[in-house]
Amino acid sequence: VLVMRAPGVGSQQQTNEYFSEVLSRIAALPGVVAAGATSIPPGDLSYSGSGSYFLDREPEVRDRRSESQSFFTVVAPRTFAALGVPIKIGRDFTDRDTAAAPLVAIVNEELVRRSLPGTDPIGRTIFCNFDRADGMTIVGVVGDARQVNPANEADPECFMPYQQHTYNGRTLHVVIRTMREPTSLVETVRCVARELSADVRVSFTTMEATVAEHVETPKFRALLFGIVAALAVCLAVIGVYGVMAYSVEHRTQEIGLRMALGATQRSVLRLVVGQALGIAAVGLALGLAGSAAAARLLATVLFEVHPIDVPVYLAVAGLVGVVAATAGYLPARRAASVSPMVALRGEKTSLLRNVGERLRSTVQDFKHVVSRGTDTELWSATLFTEFAAAARQTDSVTGALRGALTTLCERLGADSATLLESSRDRHYRSRVAVGALESTEFDVSADGFLISRLAAFHGSLTFTDEELR
Repeated sequence: VLVMRAPGVGSQQQTNEYFSEVLSRIAALPGVVAAGATSIPPGDLSYSGSGSYFLDREPEVRDRRSESQSFFTVVAPRTFAALGVPIKIGRDFTDRDTAAAPLVAIVNEELVRRSLPGTDPIGRTIFCNFDRADGMTIVGVVGDARQVNPANEADPECFMPYQQHTYNGRTLHVVIRTMREPTSLVETVRCVARELSADVRVSFTTMEATVAEHVETPKFRALLFGIVAALAVCLAVIGVYGVMAYSVEHRTQEIGLRMALGATQRSVLRLVVGQALGIAAVGLALGLAGSAAAARLLATVLFEVHPIDVPVYLAVAGLVGVVAATAGYLPARRAASVSPMVALRGEKTSLLRNVGERLRSTVQDFKHVVSRGTDTELWSATLFTEFAAAARQTDSVTGALRGALTTLCERLGADSATLLESSRDRHYRSRVAVGALESTEFDVSADGFLISRLAAFHGSLTFTDEELR
């Protein structure tokens, strides 16, 4: 939208005729969609008028403190079309709305909401303390326009035809809506104005430039907050991923141990990702509560920022959740994909080292117990100790178990041993065996004799060959 400021050329009548001819010529130019004129340029209140207004009749006794206030704007026909302001009900001004015609006015929706709620404003009379005290018939209602500031709601506004009123030292701002770049018409419109009056000194701008000038400060403020917010989100994402990934990486040996003892890759991933999401959920709850409180402060300095912006909160929560799940999943998947023996050998200060340090004392305890010929309750500890030691010398779980059983047989003087593993069908089957039992396939019911005997005793238990068969 191109805006041309043009002063009058003489008397009020001469000025009205000048603007009427200027508007008709400009409207006929190629590329012009609509042309109008207004006493208040878009976004510039330095030429505005305002005051009290009354509906249907003026009060006999006035109370200025309680009187309704409104902006008063003088416009030409087709100005609303040029500015893109819709006519909601009624009609626009026409060239027939002259000084000799009945006085008419158009009001905006905000004035109707405040003073005529639930009623039809068309045909009502409005009195404005502008240039004359006569009542004007309302012939139309237009949409609201934020004249003061984009951050402020629209104020009541009453529009009057320029041929029925005086205005701003007979100065109007011609507004021209075009189908191409507005500035490309500057010289053409200037020539039209000078053809009608060479003495008229016109100036040009665009509505976009005027609006940009008025929103420059809040726009910069919003950009600054946006940059800071983007940096905060990036730092949060990097921090969440780094902490989660570091935590899971330090659990590599734990994951390897779980895998060695029978955990599946899916169960390990589910455990790690679930814990990561749980931690992220706690952080999100605290963060969302803090952001909701901070948003109330931002609402006072940023345009149309709501304290509870659900889509934004959901987007941030989803982003943090995805980052936390990814940070837990990728290291856990990598650790679960490594051979348990490799993961276990990489441990430096965890349980396996402590078990390794206790190996010597455990073996001494076994020697002492065997020399006395008594039962012991250290079978599981010794087997686990031997498994930990063998894990550092082999690349497979089976190899580690076989090495542990072999060492155990040597300690106890046994010629063979087997390790039974439970399955989902409530049977125990041989996981690994050494010695004479290596060629034997065990398939023992969990409710059978052997398992029942083993479950009832915590120490060593002797079986005869016949019982085993």
